[in-house]
Amino acid sequence: MSENAAHGEMQYRILGRTGERVSAIGLGGWHLGFKQLDEQLVTRIVRSAIDRGITFLDNSWDYNEGASEIRMGKALGDGYRKKAFLMTKIDGRSKVEAVRQLDESLRRLRTDHIDLVQHHEIIRYEDPHRIFGQDGANAALVEARQAGKIRYIGFTGHKDPRIHLHMLEVAREEGFTFDTVQMPLNVMDAHYRSFERLVSDAQREALLAKTAGAASRGEFEPFKTTSVFDSTASNPAWLGEESQRVKQLEQAMPH
Repeated sequence: MSENAAHGEMQYRILGRTGERVSAIGLGGWHLGFKQLDEQLVTRIVRSAIDRGITFLDNSWDYNEGASEIRMGKALGDGYRKKAFLMTKIDGRSKVEAVRQLDESLRRLRTDHIDLVQHHEIIRYEDPHRIFGQDGANAALVEARQAGKIRYIGFTGHKDPRIHLHMLEVAREEGFTFDTVQMPLNVMDAHYRSFERLVSDAQREALLAKTAGAASRGEFEPFKTTSVFDSTASNPAWLGEESQRVKQLEQAMPH
Protein backbone atom coordinates (compact mmCIF):
# COMPACT_ATOMS: atom_id res chain seq x y z
CA MET A 1 0.00 0.00 0.00
CA SER A 2 1.38 3.44 -0.89
CA GLU A 3 1.97 6.06 1.79
CA ASN A 4 -0.76 8.29 0.33
CA ALA A 5 -3.27 5.44 0.35
CA ALA A 6 -2.38 4.46 3.91
CA HIS A 7 -2.86 8.06 5.02
CA GLY A 8 -6.12 8.47 3.12
CA GLU A 9 -4.80 11.49 1.20
CA MET A 10 -4.51 13.49 4.43
CA GLN A 11 -3.74 17.20 3.97
CA TYR A 12 -0.95 18.82 5.97
CA ARG A 13 -0.31 22.44 6.91
CA ILE A 14 2.39 24.47 8.65
CA LEU A 15 1.30 25.10 12.23
CA GLY A 16 1.51 28.77 13.19
CA ARG A 17 5.07 29.98 13.66
CA THR A 18 6.42 26.55 14.54
CA GLY A 19 7.43 25.59 11.02
CA GLU A 20 6.07 22.11 11.80
CA ARG A 21 3.98 20.31 9.18
CA VAL A 22 0.94 18.74 10.85
CA SER A 23 -2.30 17.16 9.68
CA ALA A 24 -5.12 19.56 8.82
CA ILE A 25 -7.40 17.39 10.97
CA GLY A 26 -6.41 16.75 14.58
CA LEU A 27 -7.51 14.17 17.13
CA GLY A 28 -9.12 15.72 20.19
CA GLY A 29 -8.35 14.22 23.57
CA TRP A 30 -11.35 15.26 25.67
CA HIS A 31 -13.62 12.37 24.69
CA LEU A 32 -10.82 9.82 25.17
CA GLY A 33 -11.23 10.12 28.92
CA PHE A 34 -14.95 9.30 29.00
CA LYS A 35 -15.66 6.52 31.48
CA GLN A 36 -17.87 4.64 29.02
CA LEU A 37 -14.89 4.13 26.69
CA ASP A 38 -12.54 1.30 27.59
CA GLU A 39 -8.79 1.78 27.24
CA GLN A 40 -8.46 -0.73 24.42
CA LEU A 41 -10.89 1.27 22.30
CA VAL A 42 -9.05 4.51 23.11
CA THR A 43 -5.74 2.96 22.08
CA ARG A 44 -7.31 1.77 18.85
CA ILE A 45 -8.73 5.24 18.14
CA VAL A 46 -5.38 6.99 18.68
CA ARG A 47 -3.28 4.49 16.76
CA SER A 48 -5.75 4.16 13.89
CA ALA A 49 -5.81 7.95 13.56
CA ILE A 50 -2.01 8.10 13.37
CA ASP A 51 -1.86 5.16 10.96
CA ARG A 52 -4.24 7.06 8.67
CA GLY A 53 -2.18 10.24 8.66
CA ILE A 54 -3.42 12.30 11.61
CA THR A 55 -0.38 13.70 13.38
CA PHE A 56 -1.81 16.54 15.53
CA LEU A 57 -3.02 15.31 18.93
CA ASP A 58 -4.93 17.66 21.25
CA ASN A 59 -5.27 17.27 25.01
CA SER A 60 -5.42 19.24 28.26
CA TRP A 61 -4.25 18.82 31.83
CA ASP A 62 -7.82 19.25 33.07
CA TYR A 63 -9.65 16.87 30.71
CA ASN A 64 -11.57 14.25 32.69
CA GLU A 65 -9.43 14.74 35.80
CA GLY A 66 -6.34 13.61 33.92
CA ALA A 67 -7.81 10.46 32.38
CA SER A 68 -7.54 11.86 28.85
CA GLU A 69 -3.80 12.44 29.14
CA ILE A 70 -3.19 9.12 30.88
CA ARG A 71 -4.99 7.16 28.18
CA MET A 72 -3.33 9.06 25.35
CA GLY A 73 0.06 8.45 26.96
CA LYS A 74 -0.57 4.70 27.03
CA ALA A 75 -1.77 4.74 23.42
CA LEU A 76 1.41 6.48 22.29
CA GLY A 77 3.57 3.55 23.33
CA ASP A 78 5.15 1.09 20.90
CA GLY A 79 6.75 3.88 18.88
CA TYR A 80 3.61 5.93 18.21
CA ARG A 81 4.88 8.93 20.19
CA LYS A 82 7.55 9.56 17.55
CA LYS A 83 4.88 9.73 14.84
CA ALA A 84 2.76 12.39 16.54
CA PHE A 85 2.85 16.12 17.20
CA LEU A 86 1.62 16.19 20.80
CA MET A 87 -0.15 19.21 22.25
CA THR A 88 -1.64 19.75 25.70
CA LYS A 89 -2.88 22.73 27.68
CA ILE A 90 -2.48 24.01 31.23
CA ASP A 91 -4.75 26.19 33.37
CA GLY A 92 -2.21 27.59 35.82
CA ARG A 93 -1.75 31.35 35.75
CA SER A 94 0.98 31.37 38.40
CA LYS A 95 4.45 30.02 37.78
CA VAL A 96 4.19 27.52 40.62
CA GLU A 97 0.89 26.09 39.39
CA ALA A 98 2.05 26.01 35.77
CA VAL A 99 5.15 24.00 36.73
CA ARG A 100 3.05 21.56 38.74
CA GLN A 101 0.53 21.01 35.96
CA LEU A 102 3.17 20.70 33.24
CA ASP A 103 5.18 18.11 35.16
CA GLU A 104 2.00 16.15 35.82
CA SER A 105 1.13 16.24 32.10
CA LEU A 106 4.58 14.94 31.19
CA ARG A 107 4.15 12.00 33.57
CA ARG A 108 0.64 11.20 32.39
CA LEU A 109 1.60 11.39 28.71
CA ARG A 110 4.67 9.21 29.35
CA THR A 111 7.00 11.48 27.43
CA ASP A 112 10.14 13.49 28.13
CA HIS A 113 8.84 16.41 26.09
CA ILE A 114 5.59 17.85 24.75
CA ASP A 115 5.68 19.46 21.33
CA LEU A 116 3.26 22.29 22.13
CA VAL A 117 1.88 23.54 25.45
CA GLN A 118 -0.82 26.20 25.42
CA HIS A 119 -2.19 28.48 28.13
CA HIS A 120 -5.79 27.25 28.35
CA GLU A 121 -9.04 29.23 28.51
CA ILE A 122 -7.84 32.80 28.07
CA ILE A 123 -11.36 34.06 28.72
CA ARG A 124 -10.83 36.91 31.21
CA TYR A 125 -9.17 40.26 30.64
CA GLU A 126 -7.00 39.68 33.70
CA ASP A 127 -5.62 36.36 32.39
CA PRO A 128 -2.85 37.88 30.22
CA HIS A 129 -1.58 40.06 33.06
CA ARG A 130 -1.47 37.13 35.46
CA ILE A 131 0.34 34.94 32.93
CA PHE A 132 2.95 37.58 32.09
CA GLY A 133 3.08 39.14 35.55
CA GLN A 134 5.52 38.62 38.37
CA ASP A 135 5.83 34.87 38.99
CA GLY A 136 3.46 34.25 36.09
CA ALA A 137 2.87 31.04 34.15
CA ASN A 138 4.63 32.07 30.96
CA ALA A 139 7.96 32.23 32.76
CA ALA A 140 7.46 28.58 33.67
CA LEU A 141 6.84 27.61 30.06
CA VAL A 142 9.84 29.57 28.81
CA GLU A 143 12.06 27.80 31.34
CA ALA A 144 10.52 24.46 30.36
CA ARG A 145 11.29 25.17 26.72
CA GLN A 146 14.89 26.02 27.59
CA ALA A 147 15.10 22.74 29.52
CA GLY A 148 13.78 20.74 26.56
CA LYS A 149 10.51 19.76 28.26
CA ILE A 150 8.41 21.56 25.63
CA ARG A 151 9.14 22.84 22.15
CA TYR A 152 6.53 25.53 21.47
CA ILE A 153 4.21 27.85 23.43
CA GLY A 154 0.70 29.01 22.53
CA PHE A 155 -2.67 29.92 24.03
CA THR A 156 -6.34 29.10 23.54
CA GLY A 157 -9.66 30.79 24.17
CA HIS A 158 -13.27 30.47 23.12
CA LYS A 159 -15.09 33.36 24.78
CA ASP A 160 -14.34 36.68 23.08
CA PRO A 161 -11.93 37.64 20.27
CA ARG A 162 -11.18 40.94 22.00
CA ILE A 163 -9.61 39.02 24.87
CA HIS A 164 -7.47 37.15 22.31
CA LEU A 165 -6.29 40.47 20.93
CA HIS A 166 -5.60 41.70 24.46
CA MET A 167 -3.48 38.60 25.12
CA LEU A 168 -1.46 39.29 21.97
CA GLU A 169 -1.09 42.95 22.96
CA VAL A 170 0.20 42.12 26.44
CA ALA A 171 2.58 39.52 24.98
CA ARG A 172 3.89 42.10 22.52
CA GLU A 173 4.46 44.59 25.35
CA GLU A 174 6.46 41.89 27.14
CA GLY A 175 8.52 41.21 24.00
CA PHE A 176 7.09 37.70 23.63
CA THR A 177 5.74 36.06 20.47
CA PHE A 178 3.48 33.02 20.67
CA ASP A 179 4.04 30.11 18.33
CA THR A 180 0.34 29.26 18.08
CA VAL A 181 -3.10 30.70 18.86
CA GLN A 182 -6.16 28.44 19.04
CA MET A 183 -9.70 29.74 18.56
CA PRO A 184 -13.14 28.58 17.35
CA LEU A 185 -13.85 29.13 13.65
CA ASN A 186 -17.18 27.94 12.23
CA VAL A 187 -20.35 29.16 10.54
CA MET A 188 -21.87 30.16 13.88
CA ASP A 189 -18.78 32.06 15.02
CA ALA A 190 -19.01 34.27 11.95
CA HIS A 191 -22.14 36.02 13.30
CA TYR A 192 -21.48 36.52 17.00
CA ARG A 193 -18.30 37.72 18.72
CA SER A 194 -16.55 36.42 15.64
CA PHE A 195 -12.97 35.24 15.87
CA GLU A 196 -12.69 35.52 12.14
CA ARG A 197 -12.68 38.69 10.07
CA LEU A 198 -15.04 37.85 7.27
CA VAL A 199 -13.63 38.14 3.76
CA SER A 200 -15.57 38.72 0.56
CA ASP A 201 -16.13 35.28 -0.86
CA ALA A 202 -19.25 34.31 -2.77
CA GLN A 203 -19.46 30.72 -1.51
CA ARG A 204 -18.68 31.68 2.06
CA GLU A 205 -21.22 34.51 2.06
CA ALA A 206 -23.88 32.19 0.64
CA LEU A 207 -23.22 29.66 3.40
CA LEU A 208 -23.20 32.29 6.15
CA ALA A 209 -26.46 33.76 4.87
CA LYS A 210 -28.15 30.48 5.80
CA THR A 211 -26.99 30.66 9.43
CA ALA A 212 -27.19 34.42 10.07
CA GLY A 213 -30.69 34.44 11.55
CA ALA A 214 -30.04 31.54 13.91
CA ALA A 215 -26.58 32.63 14.99
CA SER A 216 -26.75 36.42 15.37
CA ARG A 217 -27.53 36.36 19.12
CA GLY A 218 -25.06 33.63 20.11
CA GLU A 219 -27.94 31.38 21.10
CA PHE A 220 -26.16 28.28 19.79
CA GLU A 221 -22.70 29.16 21.07
CA PRO A 222 -22.78 28.35 24.80
CA PHE A 223 -18.97 28.30 24.79
CA LYS A 224 -19.14 32.08 24.36
CA THR A 225 -22.32 32.99 26.22
CA THR A 226 -22.17 30.77 29.33
CA SER A 227 -19.59 29.43 31.75
CA VAL A 228 -20.84 25.83 31.48
CA PHE A 229 -17.76 24.78 29.50
CA ASP A 230 -15.24 26.94 31.38
CA SER A 231 -13.40 24.44 33.54
CA THR A 232 -11.46 27.16 35.36
CA ALA A 233 -14.72 28.90 36.31
CA SER A 234 -15.85 25.92 38.34
CA ASN A 235 -12.29 25.14 39.47
CA PRO A 236 -10.61 28.50 40.17
CA ALA A 237 -7.89 26.80 42.22
CA TRP A 238 -6.44 25.46 38.97
CA LEU A 239 -5.39 29.01 38.08
CA GLY A 240 -2.97 29.14 41.01
CA GLU A 241 -2.38 31.88 43.56
CA GLU A 242 -2.06 35.56 42.80
CA SER A 243 1.44 37.04 42.62
CA GLN A 244 3.24 38.19 45.76
CA ARG A 245 2.75 41.81 44.70
CA VAL A 246 -1.03 41.36 44.54
CA LYS A 247 -1.07 39.54 47.87
CA GLN A 248 0.79 42.44 49.51
CA LEU A 249 -1.68 44.90 47.97
CA GLU A 250 -4.58 42.85 49.31
CA GLN A 251 -3.07 42.79 52.81
CA ALA A 252 -2.65 46.57 52.74
CA MET A 253 -6.29 47.16 51.90
CA PRO A 254 -8.55 48.26 54.76
CA HIS A 255 -10.92 45.59 56.03
